[in-house]
Amino acid sequence: MDRADMPPSGGRRARKKQMQRAEILRAAVVLLREDSFERTRMEDVAEKADVSLKTVYNYFPSKNAILLEILSADRARLSQAYEAVAENPPDDLAEALAQLMHADIGDVTTPQEKTLWLDMLAAEFRANSEAPDEVDRNREIFRSFTRRILRQFRARGILSGDVDEAVAADMVYALLMYDFRNYCARPDLTPDDFLQRARQQTRLLVAGWTVC
Repeated sequence: MDRADMPPSGGRRARKKQMQRAEILRAAVVLLREDSFERTRMEDVAEKADVSLKTVYNYFPSKNAILLEILSADRARLSQAYEAVAENPPDDLAEALAQLMHADIGDVTTPQEKTLWLDMLAAEFRANSEAPDEVDRNREIFRSFTRRILRQFRARGILSGDVDEAVAADMVYALLMYDFRNYCARPDLTPDDFLQRARQQTRLLVAGWTVC
């Protein structure tokens, strides 16, 4: 049998699948930027990726599944920005938390990106009933970095022993989600505006958390 006629090896098949999956995701992101999550159909994704509709469904059973994959990739990318803050946080706890929240903006700086993320956040809310564990894993990445910063300040004797790190991290995450939605809904707001508001909020939030 000629080498060209031989079936692809397991490794080649795996690489082909990875490339095909990545191409479907890239096509989906392009379509989401051009239109919206609601109006983008699986058929549109298949056409953009130049694959069959069946192939798209083989990788992603629904649009929400595509969305969750995009969100997971975004969380992984933002982990580097979170790490930069957590590795060397400012001496002030409120400032450290504000900078961590600010890191979440990433490259969402244009009206087009803001509109895309409003669609994505709404779709994530709907996806919560479809894949709650996956949605929570995405949220947990930010919360884990928050707890890491809190532990550092506790080790320095700054964070009160009465503060529950898990509860505190949930509160910071709730602030982040509220601020990020507001940021995306307001084309006029800049990343610096977001940071200034986060600083005001975290100063109030941690006022009762630190040792006097």
